Amino acid sequence: MTKKQKYFWLASHLLFSSLTSWLLDFGIAGWLFNCLLITPVLIYLGILVVHKQRRSYPY
Repeated sequence: MTKKQKYFWLASHLLFSSLTSWLLDFGIAGWLFNCLLITPVLIYLGILVVHKQRRSYPY
């Protein structure tokens, strides 16, 4: 695992645990609100990661 992958795993793990705690704290409405906030960021990060991996491993 590279340093970036470690950070990515840590961030996603923290995100998942905070999502579950938000779900317990605010119920469905708060969870939906946080999903709307976080989903674009996750999609952007995913696109960045895939793009970088494609560049480092050309097919």
